[in-house]
Amino acid sequence: MTGRSRAERSVLLAVCALTTFLGAALSFDLQPLVGRYLLPQLGGAPGVWVSCLAFFQVALFVGYLAVHVLTRRLSLRSQLLTLTLVLIAVIVRGPLVLAPVAEDAALTPVTAVCSFLLTQIALGYLALAMTAPLVQRWYALASEREPYVLYALSNAGSMLGLLAYPFVIEPRLDLSTQARAWSWLFYGYAFLLVLSGVLSLRARPAQRVATLNASTVSCAARRRRALAWIALAAAPSALLVATSNHITVDVAPTPLLWVVPLALYLATFIDAFARLRPQSVELWSGLLIAGTVALPVLLMPGNQARLPLLLFVPLATLFAGAMVCHRKLAELRPEPADLTTYYVMIAAGGALGGGFAAFVAPLIFLDRYELVLSLLAIYALQFTFSRRADRTQAPTGRERLSWLGFGLAVPVLLATLWVQTHALGRPGHVLARTRNFFGPLQVLDTTRTRILIHGRTDQGQALRAPGHSRDPIGYVGPDTGVGRALTLHLRGTPRSLGVVGLGIGALAAYAEHADTLRFYEINSDVITLARRYFDFIGKSGATNITIATGDGRLLLEREHRHFDVLVLDVFSSDAVPPHLLTVEAFALYANHLAQGGVLVTNVSNRHLRLERVVLGSARANHLACVILETPDDEAHGL
Repeated sequence: MTGRSRAERSVLLAVCALTTFLGAALSFDLQPLVGRYLLPQLGGAPGVWVSCLAFFQVALFVGYLAVHVLTRRLSLRSQLLTLTLVLIAVIVRGPLVLAPVAEDAALTPVTAVCSFLLTQIALGYLALAMTAPLVQRWYALASEREPYVLYALSNAGSMLGLLAYPFVIEPRLDLSTQARAWSWLFYGYAFLLVLSGVLSLRARPAQRVATLNASTVSCAARRRRALAWIALAAAPSALLVATSNHITVDVAPTPLLWVVPLALYLATFIDAFARLRPQSVELWSGLLIAGTVALPVLLMPGNQARLPLLLFVPLATLFAGAMVCHRKLAELRPEPADLTTYYVMIAAGGALGGGFAAFVAPLIFLDRYELVLSLLAIYALQFTFSRRADRTQAPTGRERLSWLGFGLAVPVLLATLWVQTHALGRPGHVLARTRNFFGPLQVLDTTRTRILIHGRTDQGQALRAPGHSRDPIGYVGPDTGVGRALTLHLRGTPRSLGVVGLGIGALAAYAEHADTLRFYEINSDVITLARRYFDFIGKSGATNITIATGDGRLLLEREHRHFDVLVLDVFSSDAVPPHLLTVEAFALYANHLAQGGVLVTNVSNRHLRLERVVLGSARANHLACVILETPDDEAHGL
């Protein structure tokens, strides 16, 4: 090898590495950026991020498939020309265009998310998705070396871009500035990508293409191996989406809680492909079993686990499960001839697993069964790949842990699935169950009360005793802050009352004959259940009650109403949509208050100190504040 050829290969490696790293960083910075943009437009629901996550996994598969077709059908020169045309189209249109989400009553929230991403983001993300396999292919042709180190570098870039968003970018830059900065970095990435292709062409690898495309594996073996790649990628991908949904529904849909599960998921890819040799998984198998045994406790209704435990157990389980699958996936990596097929199958598995958990599961399941099902799939894969043809030797540590998982963790998961399926875990009779984009709901009859449950949290309860079904109890009882405000403020005069968040409609009990009451509720299933199973709306004393369907903040921005009392009581399970508690949101609420009006906000939460956020936003808008804390009184339903 001459000094010049060594220098050329060093330059090629440096450019390919930088291109791969920057493309991955931009790709994974784009995901939380777009999710953050869409969140307030779709009610701050956890389903926004889950839908985005699954869409990007599907788009990644399309990008990898495009690379596979290009490299099989076109010369390197034609591949470079095709990719250059795609980049030009992206740059002419604008790399990142944050247009408003289409307001179409025919669109569900999921289809609204996907429609926006498909029309505004997909082409630019497709170019980014093609980077890793295409640059690795070019590098393998030009250098005759294994390119998997670039795959690990790609995942490292993904990790950096992902973690930079909640800790560096979002706290310092507004969304429009973020979009401009991202676009300028995309221009630099496009230049590096074209340069990578040009340098690969200069290495004149044409004579090596035929060798690289010649596989020595039989067709039957390749099919079996492809199925293994898909399965090993699908199970942890489904677990990622299910875990992200679980923690954001029960805590808060914020970029930080979006990023952490995805960062852990990427870390397992980095670890698996950074060292290209068989690696032990005994430690991670043990952690997976421990997490699996502990996780069902957190899935039970009404669990009182503290926030650190609520986050640590599912995240540790996700990390261990993904590590087990991805290390095996790295062990089964193919020769360079099947490189693009390998990446297509990995992306296909990711799209299938993520798409199932995000899009299919809410349609066919009444509860979040996908978390348990994805763990069962991982145990099935672990058991399958730990089996050996030679049974005369003593079992390995991997085999022992596989059997332990089947003997201990799998029965626990099956029992959890049975409990979820039969809606057990609470004393009482289930009257109705439903699930949509905003999460699972159920109406439960106990001995004394009827309860609406969203996720794991009670969202309102009514007494079942005859003549008392309209008595407000629980956190809206007469002695609570909201009860006092609606009972005492301007009592005896016609009032205009507004409530953001319907629940069971219990606050309608405080409306009098001359009052006007308007609810704002984004979840149509909540409206249906409140009308069908509770008496507060149908038997309210107010003669004028309206329910506006949609995100409360967005609806208020379009209206010119003024309220004597405006109540903010919006929850998704135990999480509050963050866009409803900002300084700007409170400015909007203040503008909708009549002279001397009162804004009442629920700050009760098991995990977060919401009163600090509310006080800060209220004081920033020069609102006088008071916190009323009502002691528990189970005898009176408080």
